[in-house]
Amino acid sequence: MQRTIVEIQARDQIGLLYRLAKAIYDFGFDITFARIGTERGVAIDTFYIESANHEPVEDQDRLQRLRAALSEVISPTQVAVAETA
Repeated sequence: MQRTIVEIQARDQIGLLYRLAKAIYDFGFDITFARIGTERGVAIDTFYIESANHEPVEDQDRLQRLRAALSEVISPTQVAVAETA
């Protein structure tokens, strides 16, 4: 199984799951399994991802860029901008 596990814990907010899934898709990954949960206002999400072409993900730079994109999705400044708009 050539899958990567991505675990996210962040303040729950409207559209969070969509934005996380879109970022994963935009980087050329497919979600093969997801466990989504919310407890006391905190989203606890686990995604099993693999490359969209089903090739092993050996490009660590690509994974680091995905990590940075997911961090931007859950950053407090993103939430503050969305709430003021």
